[in-house]
Amino acid sequence: MNYEILEGLKQAVSKGESLQRAMGTFYNAGYSKSEIEEAAREVQMQQSPHPTQIASQIQPRPEKPKFNSGPTVQKISSYLPEKTPAPKQTISNYEQTPKPKGKWLLILLVVILLILLGGLAALFIFKQDVLNFIANL
Repeated sequence: MNYEILEGLKQAVSKGESLQRAMGTFYNAGYSKSEIEEAAREVQMQQSPHPTQIASQIQPRPEKPKFNSGPTVQKISSYLPEKTPAPKQTISNYEQTPKPKGKWLLILLVVILLILLGGLAALFIFKQDVLNFIANL
């Protein structure tokens, strides 16, 4: 038996949390179902009164007798919350649309780049004329 789970379940129940919810917490933390259920049975055995006290508390009904077979633990999957898709978390700004200010800045930079590329192309095309002009200065 995993005593870490047992002590955790005892503490949760002593603080007023339901046993099922505490079991679900341990399950979500990665513990195995069988270890959790075993520890839950032990917690229920420790919480339930002794057999002599149980016998004095039972009041049988005339139409249907009540049998106490001891504490039972439901399967953990019966009270775990159903898996719901987690809300989408934004890690980066790649999917967000650019703001209008950024759009105009991008257009301006593209225009400047085209002007510089045009100037570079003109230097290669008219390189002899440019060299003659610089030599005459």
